Amino acid sequence: MTTWNDLRERLFGTPYEVWHDGIQEDQFAAADPAELRAALPEGLADGDWVAAATARHLGDPAFLPLLEARRGMGGGRFVVEAARAIVALGGDREAAVAWSVEALGRGAWSDRLDVALGLRHLPGDGVVEALLGAVEGDPEYLVRYHAAESLLHLGEIEPQDISLHPDVFPDLVAGAEGEPTQEDRRRHARAAAALRRRLER
Repeated sequence: MTTWNDLRERLFGTPYEVWHDGIQEDQFAAADPAELRAALPEGLADGDWVAAATARHLGDPAFLPLLEARRGMGGGRFVVEAARAIVALGGDREAAVAWSVEALGRGAWSDRLDVALGLRHLPGDGVVEALLGAVEGDPEYLVRYHAAESLLHLGEIEPQDISLHPDVFPDLVAGAEGEPTQEDRRRHARAAAALRRRLER
């Protein structure tokens, strides 16, 4: 039987390529669904975000228990992809969204960045407040940046490039080169307040 890792590499490239470039979801059409279903439990057990995206693509509720069993575990992109799959397959939306919101506040900056980016696909209670909290309080500029752009996406605010919002971006970027100072943090709070006003219009 084909292993999950072998199938993943055949469809989407080496682990480095997937990390660097993500996946092309149109590649799912090139896969044998039976082969995907047979290998997928291994990928989900390993906490692989590509496996979670595959479960969402297949749309088979039979994978819901495997996804639900991982809820509360892991971080980064796996959390948001698994949460998206849980929602798409008819699972507990509130719990899935809460799992992603919680993951935004922990882990390495790269994990928090992935969650900030992924939350734009999970509108729900607490998501906007969590993203505003990341804009105001996360010490890493790239996390603040992607949290802000997710807020633009959720609020359908144009343009959706945060650098084109002069009332937000200069404050958002303050302290980007190092540990934020107290003044930088005041500016981050000001950026979050400006975004909140945009969302409330």
